[in-house]
Amino acid sequence: MAWRRSTRPSRPNWTAHAVELLSSGAGLVVPHRDPEALAEAIQCAATDVRLLEGMTREARRLAPELSWQAVARKYAQESHALATGRPRVPLESLGVNPGATR
Repeated sequence: MAWRRSTRPSRPNWTAHAVELLSSGAGLVVPHRDPEALAEAIQCAATDVRLLEGMTREARRLAPELSWQAVARKYAQESHALATGRPRVPLESLGVNPGATR
């Protein structure tokens, strides 16, 4: 998870989270266990100054909201909202039926 704290472009393995996180241009996503794709991504980042600068700008823009403090703050806010009965996201949209009993 160290790459999350970085304000530099990153290259995590292919996961849904990586795709979501990097889709705004903060880095490059390559398929898992594909050394040729990894080499190509590294080559692109190493030779395309505009690409690297753009990824760096976007990584710096995203970094503050991905810090452990920011994530903890979001969890605390959501927990408080749930505890007080005021969730910010409708629970039904998450597949939760608030009226159901166990």
